Amino acid sequence: MHPRFLAIKRCRLACAPAVEAHAKPMSETTTTQPDAAEAEQPRRRGRPFAKGNPGRRPGSLNKSSQIASALLQGEAEHLIRTAIEIAKGGDKDMLKFLLGRLLPKERAVRLDLPIIDFASDAVDAVATVTQAVSVGQLTPAEGAAFGSLIASYSRTIDSTELEQKINRLEAKLQSN
Repeated sequence: MHPRFLAIKRCRLACAPAVEAHAKPMSETTTTQPDAAEAEQPRRRGRPFAKGNPGRRPGSLNKSSQIASALLQGEAEHLIRTAIEIAKGGDKDMLKFLLGRLLPKERAVRLDLPIIDFASDAVDAVATVTQAVSVGQLTPAEGAAFGSLIASYSRTIDSTELEQKINRLEAKLQSN
C-alpha cells in the first residue's frame, strides 16, 4: 500500500476511538424545548462553550488538515515545480496565483520630505508627495499612506503646541 494511504489509515484509526466516545446513539438524544430561563438568556457572542470548556486548543489541527499534510509530505517541491511549469505554459490564472503568493504586498519607498517642525510645514510635505504621485514615483495608494502619516504627525504637533500654550497660561495665572 502507498505510504500516503497508510498515513490516512493511521489517522482514521487513531481518531476513531475519540469520535466514537463522544457520539451518542439516536435513542439517547432528546428533542425537548429549552427551559424558559434558558430561552430568556441571550447567547453571549464569542463564548459558545459551557463553563470549564475552553474549546479547541490553539494550534491544533482538524482531521482534514492532518490528512492533507500527510498527503503533501515530501511532494511540496514537486507540486511547486509543476505549478511553475503550468504558469510558464501560458495559464494566466496559475501565474496570477503564484505571483500573488510570491511577490511582497508592499514595497519599501524612499521619499525625501522637507522637515516638519510646525503644522504649517505639512503643506510643503504634502506637495512633495503629490508631485511624486503625479510623476509616477509613488502609487496613489502609497501617496495616500504618506498623506495620512503627514496629517497624523501634523495633528500631533498641533496638540503639543496647544498643550504648551495652555501650560504657559496656567503658570502665568498662578503667578498672578
